[in-house]
Formats: sequence, C-alpha cells, structure tokens
Amino acid sequence: MLRVRTTFTGITGSPYFNQLHFVPNSAIEDVAAANAAITAAKGFWTALAGSMSGNCNWTHLGTVDQINPDNGQLTGQLAGTQQTGAGSGGTTLLPQEVQGLFRWNTGFFVGGRQLTGHTYVPAVVQGACAATGQPATTMNTAATNAITALLVTPSTTKFVIWHRPKAPATSGGVVGTVLQGALQQKFAVLKSRRD
Repeated sequence: MLRVRTTFTGITGSPYFNQLHFVPNSAIEDVAAANAAITAAKGFWTALAGSMSGNCNWTHLGTVDQINPDNGQLTGQLAGTQQTGAGSGGTTLLPQEVQGLFRWNTGFFVGGRQLTGHTYVPAVVQGACAATGQPATTMNTAATNAITALLVTPSTTKFVIWHRPKAPATSGGVVGTVLQGALQQKFAVLKSRRD
C-alpha cells in the first residue's frame, strides 16, 4: 500500500497534514506507481482549489511510503516527483476550525461494519459557503470533480481506505477500495489530528 502525504501551509494554524492511501492496479509498487498516486492526490486537491484560500499552499511530498497494510509497518519508500498546488478562492476565510468534509464508502465490511473513511478540507473561503450555511453550489461542483479525480481518472492505481489492526493486535489490518464519496452538506470541525 502506498501513502501520499500532503502538507498545507500559509494559513493560521498550519501546517496541516493529509494522508491518502493507494494500491497499484498491477500490485507492483514502483516509482511509476508512486507518481500515479501523487498525481491522483494532486488532482483531488486541485479540483478544490477554488474553495480554498489563495494564501493556502500545499506540497505533495515526493517521498511515498510503502506500508504493509497487515501491520501498518513502513516497508520502504519510493522517490516520486514532488508536486505543489495552491488555493485560488480569494483570501477571506471561514473561521479557522470550519472545514469541508468528504466521506468515503468502500462496500467492504470488517467486523460487521462497512469500512469508511473521511477527508477534511482546510482553508475554506466564505465564497464556498451558501447563505444557508451549507457548502455553496460552486463547492459542490468542485467536490464532484475532486471525487472523479480520485475514483475515476486514475488508470493505474486505486484510492483505498486502510483499517488499522485493532489494538492490542499487531496484525489484521486490511484495505478496501473506495467505491463512492460525497461532500457532506454541513461543514465540520476537526477536533484532533493524527499527524
């Protein structure tokens, strides 16, 4: 399993961090697979740029981690190509704690529950918020494009959710391929971070 790390800077409270996981269709983890995963991550965040502050910059780190999904241990690193991006939605931010929230469904069940995931979107600007307090039409359109960038566009890699081994076990982790995603129609607050 490949882990792409993205760092966000330039706004209050930064740096912010994001991790997305991918599995190559060929099951071969090489530099080409690492770059495909980085490109998919970049496509996701680039689609959301108009909903994010122009002061927010991000870097998709070129070093892609290889993770054993069974136990979560780092097994190697691949030297991909670092890529960058930036918000373009103006600079007037919603309150710092307000973030967009994507939820991901895999259709894969572990312990009687569907394996799901989520991704928070920092640096959301006021223009991305409708008068109702929900994400504006422009942000919903951007979210549709962002989901496509992760789930449809990549031809050589799959976006996955990783289920860690349940403590105190040191093995038993699994991955599920994401089948669908949706931007939640209420903004969210990220109360804790796993950096």
